Amino acid sequence: MYWASLGAAWFSFCLGCAAFFLAITGYSRSLPLSTTPRPNVGIGLSEAANMSLGSAYIGWFLAALGVFVAVAGLLVPGRRPFKIMLALPAVVYAGAPYVAPLLKHAL
Repeated sequence: MYWASLGAAWFSFCLGCAAFFLAITGYSRSLPLSTTPRPNVGIGLSEAANMSLGSAYIGWFLAALGVFVAVAGLLVPGRRPFKIMLALPAVVYAGAPYVAPLLKHAL
């Protein structure tokens, strides 16, 4: 069970890093796309905005899954600080949409 919990911590780390990579890649791929709003399609965002927001949204789900896996791995005792450290990328990415508005109002 101990090795499975370490595997869950590493999997959480991989999911968090994949979320960051997906957001950065989605943004960089959206740069050459059109930034003209499309008024008759969907909510009217441009192709670039749709791609950037879509990749960030999918990345959030990967990070949320990483947090869930990390919590499952923390249920088994042993090397908890190491497991928490491995879960940080997923926790930061998944928590950013909730923390950013609080920081905006605090500053």
